[in-house]
Amino acid sequence: MSQYVPFDRIVDKYEIAGTGKVSIRDFLSIIDEVGALQVDTAPILLDDDQRESAKIFIRNNSDFTVTRDELKSLFFELTGQKPDSIRMQSSRRIRDDKSMKNGLKRREKNDFMLFADGLPSAPYQNTNNIGYLTPRAASPVNPVGHSTPLTLQKPGNSVRLDDTAPMDQDSPVIESLVERIQSQEELLRKKDAEILNNRRQMEHLLEELDTTEAEYKNCLSQAKLWEKKCRESMQESHNLANQLHTVHVEYEEQASKLERLEGILQDFEKERKFELEKLSQQEDLDGSQEKLIRENHSMRTNLTKLQLECDRLSRLLKSKTATDGVRPRGLTPRFTQTSIQECLDITGVPSIGSIPQEQQLVSNLGLLVKELNDQRLIIEKLRRLRHSNSNAHKKSSWLFSSLQSMIPFGKHSYKHYIFLSFFLIVGLYILCLFIFKIGLFYNWSVLDPFQPKDTYVWPPS
Repeated sequence: MSQYVPFDRIVDKYEIAGTGKVSIRDFLSIIDEVGALQVDTAPILLDDDQRESAKIFIRNNSDFTVTRDELKSLFFELTGQKPDSIRMQSSRRIRDDKSMKNGLKRREKNDFMLFADGLPSAPYQNTNNIGYLTPRAASPVNPVGHSTPLTLQKPGNSVRLDDTAPMDQDSPVIESLVERIQSQEELLRKKDAEILNNRRQMEHLLEELDTTEAEYKNCLSQAKLWEKKCRESMQESHNLANQLHTVHVEYEEQASKLERLEGILQDFEKERKFELEKLSQQEDLDGSQEKLIRENHSMRTNLTKLQLECDRLSRLLKSKTATDGVRPRGLTPRFTQTSIQECLDITGVPSIGSIPQEQQLVSNLGLLVKELNDQRLIIEKLRRLRHSNSNAHKKSSWLFSSLQSMIPFGKHSYKHYIFLSFFLIVGLYILCLFIFKIGLFYNWSVLDPFQPKDTYVWPPS
């Protein structure tokens, strides 16, 4: 009665403590141990080519560790048999750990040879993995292909499957060997098919690797392009920062010029106010002079009327004296020396003494004409003085007239224009400063040169 090989118990001895995994270096030892426990009529698990390829793969990947399930899958792919379905003769038992380890060491020392009768190992193949194997030639027995027909070599002779030498069919050893060779040939067909499949998968993986490499190169070129753009952006940000600093310096210069211009305008405004006050005082003086002239003229007119009335009265008295022959005493002197003298005293006319009345009237008329000429000359002088004052006012306010002519809008005065320009400049400065502070707060990349390290001091303006 036969039972299955205890594959799990064999793997437990090689399992790394606490990980549930087995090193790939123990794979051939596990296969040898399973092959030692299987029935005698069962085919070998690995031929020499497969074993040599497995050695090379293990030597190149000695750090790999696989789980129990992965180990079973690898066992099935290499041998074509499930590890839990391999039968073991009932008379055999699993050897103890010490004897198995000694046996494994002997197998490793003898290059993992399975048969004691000396089946020769295949020559060394320059491969790095199990899938890289030499294709086998197709044959009627093996449609997948094999390099050469399998031979059973013994010391001194060799037996081929295609030889027609007579054999003793009753020999149980030969029958077991034939069955074993046939099963091994079937296993090789499966392995060749698996190898071809692995090659196709490898080619597919190589194509994917080439595609991935092309994508990587494309990504690398894009990264270099973005790096170049980033450097250009940084250079542009440095240029913008320099421009901002230049604008700040120009703004300070314009602000200083504006302050000087405001001082000049204030001085001119004070001078203009002084000229206006002087002109108003001159106008008041002219008005008072004109008022005095009008009053003087009215007094002169009244004086003329009085003189004419006196002349008429004198003529009337003369005519009456001539007719009556009597000269009224005290009437004419009282009239001429009281009423007329008072009027003449008011106007500044010389007093009437012993001068006759006719001569008095003639002298008064001459004085009146002289006074009128003097008043005319005074009026002309006042007009010339007013004209000269108006010319001086025009000369002193030439700056204001030129500023008014420069205003583009006729509805606004120069003051409105100056204040509007001042408020516009101040508003633009406040807006730029506000945007600059926001950029520093949110760490804009454009303003990285302006980020404070320890302290940041503006350059002197």
